[in-house]
Amino acid sequence: LNHVVKATVMLADMNEWAEMNKIYVTYFPDHLPARSAMGVNGLARRARVEIEVIAVVN
Repeated sequence: LNHVVKATVMLADMNEWAEMNKIYVTYFPDHLPARSAMGVNGLARRARVEIEVIAVVN
C-alpha cells in the first residue's frame, strides 16, 4: 500500500463515510493518497464499500 497514489471510494450509503474513514486511514499510516468518493447503488454481491486504487512502482 506504500505505492498507492490515488483511491476511489464507492459507498452504498454515504452516511457510513465516517466509519469507513476510521478504518481506511489505518491502512495508510505514513501518507494518505489522493482520494475521491461517491455514493453508488448496486455494488457487487451487496457490498457496502468498494475501493479502487492506483499505485506507482519504479
